[in-house]
Amino acid sequence: MKYYSFRYNDNWYGGIATAYCSECNLNCIYCYSHNKRDTGRDRSAREVADKLMKLASKHGVDKCRISGGECTLDMDHLLEVIRIIMDESDLEFWMETNGIIIGKNPEFVEKFAEFPKDRLYVTVSLKHIEAESFAKLTGAPKGDVEYSKLAVERLVKKDVTTRIAFMTDWYDDKEHAKLIDWAIITLIMNTGWYDGTKSEDEATDHLLTLLDFEEFRKYKSVPLKKQEILDILKS
Repeated sequence: MKYYSFRYNDNWYGGIATAYCSECNLNCIYCYSHNKRDTGRDRSAREVADKLMKLASKHGVDKCRISGGECTLDMDHLLEVIRIIMDESDLEFWMETNGIIIGKNPEFVEKFAEFPKDRLYVTVSLKHIEAESFAKLTGAPKGDVEYSKLAVERLVKKDVTTRIAFMTDWYDDKEHAKLIDWAIITLIMNTGWYDGTKSEDEATDHLLTLLDFEEFRKYKSVPLKKQEILDILKS
């Protein structure tokens, strides 16, 4: 897997050591690492894990992650990074993925389920819940949106700690409501957390801990402005 940067971020997850990979299976029109695609150099799992552990120790944080591109493109590499982190540190690993490869390969879910659920957190970035909008935003086939959703459902069924991230700017009210309804069923109703005794307020509070509501931020590396992206979605 190629990486273009390793650095500490204090504005995510309360502080986290991050390895930025440059390979991806999508071409999102709002991607902040658009200009980093396929840059950097190949790194071994040992190199990546060591750099993450060193960064986390230096800044006194208990979390690390791979971000930037799509970490599941080299699953053997990813699993080895996680194993080293789990075996040689007390760090939490916050995995960020679009979920497509996981959705297409259910056997990978079994691998993630082997790690401690209180140390591996998988965040699936759902680019959009509607197939047409998903394709316009990512350049991927419309049907791939179902693999992202399937990844979430399979991870939850295997009791892997799972969260959903989505860009609120690309959803209208109706689409947002549809996403939340699906998230409630997937992340709450179909898990052991819901035992019939929880109140609606408790369910809402719990759901909020499992969702990342992201807003578009225009980086210099993003070629399009927010309105231009919205126009594409409406076209």
